[in-house]
Amino acid sequence: MGSYITRTLIAACGFALMLVAQSTPSHAACVVGVAGLSDNYLSLRTGPGSRYREIRRMPNETEFRILQRSGNWRKVRLYDGTVGWAHSSYIGTCGDGHGGGHGGGGAVYHVTGLDPYGDNYLSVRSGPATRFRELRRIGLLTVVTVHGRRGAWRRVHLRGGVRGWVHGRYLTPGHP
Repeated sequence: MGSYITRTLIAACGFALMLVAQSTPSHAACVVGVAGLSDNYLSLRTGPGSRYREIRRMPNETEFRILQRSGNWRKVRLYDGTVGWAHSSYIGTCGDGHGGGHGGGGAVYHVTGLDPYGDNYLSVRSGPATRFRELRRIGLLTVVTVHGRRGAWRRVHLRGGVRGWVHGRYLTPGHP
């Protein structure tokens, strides 16, 4: 009798965990479509609404996992563990509308060391110096592949086929 109850409880717990896992959205997503906006970022907030305090500014291609939904807001976890809420208008699948991946052959790095209270983005430039045109802004933990270097600058490929230069001080080897 005791083993029957134990097996039944284990089966019920397993079924309950399966239901929770299916009802909890947790998939990779990215900030998309903010590059052309005047502020160039999506705010991560403490709650599901613009009246909540801003935790971080996330530029295009910032990657995260969606944890929960509330109307037009998504509770997300960044790859550094930061959890907050972002408006769904600028959330999409990583690489949406850009096609392609990182391109082969380079070493994988990710962006680190940005100031969350400052600009909180890394400029991808058309050449290896700040005098070159900014092509894109990328955020903390964005994954890039490095395909060359010139001094302190690294030639990188981004998801979606964008290629440019970033300062090597903000790159750490491997995935976040």
